[in-house]
Amino acid sequence: MPGLLTALGMIVIVYCLFGDMFWPKDRKVFLQREEAKRSSESRS
Repeated sequence: MPGLLTALGMIVIVYCLFGDMFWPKDRKVFLQREEAKRSSESRS
């Protein structure tokens, strides 16, 4: 179990470090979606 958590942590770290290089478009779309969700929630 600790080994699995370590592996997940490594994947998350690698994703955070290199994700922008591989998926900048998806990241932007995701952030825009989150932003839209947040603004619609604050309005209601």
